This record gives sequence, C-alpha cells and structure tokens, in this order.
Amino acid sequence: MADKQILDLTLENNPPRKTTFLEVQETTAGSKYVPLSKITGEEVVIVNDMSDFPAPSAGVITLAANTAYVIADSMTTSDRFVLSDRSNFFGYGGSISHITYTSAGNMFTGSNTTNVFNSVKMTASNAAGIIFDVDGSGGAGQRLELQNVFVDDCQRFCENTDVSINMVRCNITCEDSGIRYSGTLQPFCLIETSFIGASNASARCINFNAVILSNIIIKTCTFAANASGGVCIDGTTASGNLNEGSLAIVHEVDFFSTTSESWLNNIDEQDIRWNFRDCNEIADSETDGLLAFSGNATATVISTANTPVLVAGTWTIVEVNQMTGTAAGRLTTDSERKNVHLPVDVALGVYPDGGGTKDVTAYVYVNGSKETASATQFETTGSKPAYVSIPWQVVFNPADPSDPTFVEVYIENNTDTTNLIVSTAKLRVN
Repeated sequence: MADKQILDLTLENNPPRKTTFLEVQETTAGSKYVPLSKITGEEVVIVNDMSDFPAPSAGVITLAANTAYVIADSMTTSDRFVLSDRSNFFGYGGSISHITYTSAGNMFTGSNTTNVFNSVKMTASNAAGIIFDVDGSGGAGQRLELQNVFVDDCQRFCENTDVSINMVRCNITCEDSGIRYSGTLQPFCLIETSFIGASNASARCINFNAVILSNIIIKTCTFAANASGGVCIDGTTASGNLNEGSLAIVHEVDFFSTTSESWLNNIDEQDIRWNFRDCNEIADSETDGLLAFSGNATATVISTANTPVLVAGTWTIVEVNQMTGTAAGRLTTDSERKNVHLPVDVALGVYPDGGGTKDVTAYVYVNGSKETASATQFETTGSKPAYVSIPWQVVFNPADPSDPTFVEVYIENNTDTTNLIVSTAKLRVN
C-alpha cells in the first residue's frame, strides 16, 4: 500500500461529518481510491473543533475504539486524551491539522493499544507537557505508528513501555527526552525522521535505557542534542539493548551536538550488534582486524617436512573491530552475523634458520583446518628473507555464530626439517 493520502471530496472549507474520505491504495492493476473506513475498518469522525471529540470527563477525553479522527483545523485544549485500541488520527498536514495541549503531563496515554497518527501537528506548550505515554506490557504486539507527524514543542515526546514504535517522515522538537524506553523485546523503526533536543543537559533524543529490543532500524534521520550534556542515542554497553543474533541498523544519520561525546552514550559503532553506515559523525561499523610483527627471531620449529606449523612469533594487535586478536596470531570474529564474506590478506618474510636454500609453502588456516587452495609456495635462501603474500577470502560464521570463525597462518618446509624464521608478518581481515 502506498503512503496514505486522505482526500476531501467536497468543495467546502469545513466539511460536514458525512464527507467520504478516500485513501489511495496500490493494487496490481494500479492505483484506486477506497473509502478510508473500508481500509481501517473504522468509523470516521471529522474534527473541526474540540467539541467534535467525545465529551471530556474531569479533564479527560476518552477516544472511541476503531475510530479514525480526521483533524480538519487547528484547535487548543487543556483536556488530555486516553487512547483506545485503533483510536487513530489523520490530518491534512501540520499547517491545517494542529492540536495544542496546554496542561502539564501527558497529552495522550494508551494502555495495550495500537494507534496510528498521520499528517498531524501536535504541541504540548506547557513546560511539563508530554505528548505520548504508552504501555503495552499487558498485551502483545501493540504498536504506535506515526507518519508525517510534526511536534514543535514538548518537554518529552514519548514514554514507552513494551510498545513497538514505527515513525516515518516525522519532525520532533523536545526540551528533554525524545523517546524513552522501558520494557522489553519490541522492534523500533525510524525512517526520515528528526529529533531535536533543545535546551536540557539531560536531553536524550532516543534513550533505550536497559531495554532489550528485537531489532532497531534508524535510517536517513537527523538527531540534534543542542545542550552541553545532551545525547543523541543512549543505551546499554556491549550491545546490551539487543538479543543475541539481532542487529541495530543505523544508516545515513546526521548527528549534531555540542561535543562529539554527545553523539552516543554507552553505545559504540563497533559493538557487535550495531551497524553504523554513512553517518556524518560516526565511523562505519566494520568487522576487521590486523595483527603484525617485525624483527622476529623466534624460529618456527619444523619437526617433519611437508607438515604445516603455526607461525611462531609474538604478534602485535594493531587494530580489531568486532573481532578478537591474540599475540599467538589468531583473529576471531565476534560478529553474530552469519555468512559474512571477508577478504583475508597475509604477508610474510621468511628465511631458513641456519642458511641453505629451502622450498616453503604458506597457508591460511580456518578454524584449525588448512585452506588447501590458499597454498603459496616460494624459495628462500640464506639469511635474507623471501617475501610472499596470500590474498584469500573466508566465509565467517557459516553455520552458527556461537561457534565463531578464526583464521591463522601456517608454514611448512618442503625440503627438510630445518627450522624457519618468519622475521616479519601481517595478517589482516578486512
């Protein structure tokens, strides 16, 4: 289905309640117009002013379930709203469909409900005003879906417990928190959305706290933490906001803040369950590693000719991202992604311990097993190293990420049992 477009078929500025609202629906035969009520399964109420909502009781407007409220004008209220399941809001865009809430506290509350807001503007003008407080902890599969929603002022935008949030093309300005999570195991999706944290040092555009989510998607968005101490995305260290095997995708996101420390808090672009790509201030997430040594004089002991032996030497861990390196020359992936194809490059300088001319073969080993086709043979003579390189490709985690893939370098003497000295070595996965 294409993005919803609510169309008023009358020529009047203030449509009557019986106006038919249509929605564009894409089909295999092309576009067609279908009554909004047919798609949503809801009653449709045209809201020209606050009196078109259900009557408030003690400052509370309880919205009807399975009802689409079409906001046809700007209006102001001190009454808060209680969402029922499928109490949905549609509008004509922020310049027309605008509700201002003047009281402190929550503008909308929902308990175990699914709700849609499309093409409306909301303002919580009170210094303690909050737009949404939603709680799905008593049910399953509750969602808050927002599209083309504009919020120009609020203290906090959304307090969320166990509700899946999906936002597309929204623009949110708040003094403190944008979205603050509690609960567990709900998906989170932001596309083409901006969050601006205005003035509070405690401002968090998105704060996942210690919540564990099933997945996170943030694409083509903008986050701004404009006060010193404010943070764009906050969460838990060591990928603690995601289940094992889950992935947070953060692509093409612009981060703006007073200091670089304010872009992320407790989250690192190299955490194994986060994938940052093409962001203005955050390095791309990579699964890569580099080990090296030079000036090595420790011999690789050859007990039997034509038998590969792990290269001896003390390796320096130059850099690892989403990998673990060891001084013994092993690079192991930490990534939980399956079937990751990565190039492996090996460079060695080798000479025989004691001189002479020897035929030597070097190999890439994966999980302790020889990659036979990686065999690269060369000749080395005297004490001057012969240099060889091996370009290779490895599929990391082909079966189970709990059994991670590791790579090493082995050599063999094809001439006799003379020990070999690998004076320089590099092992890179990238």
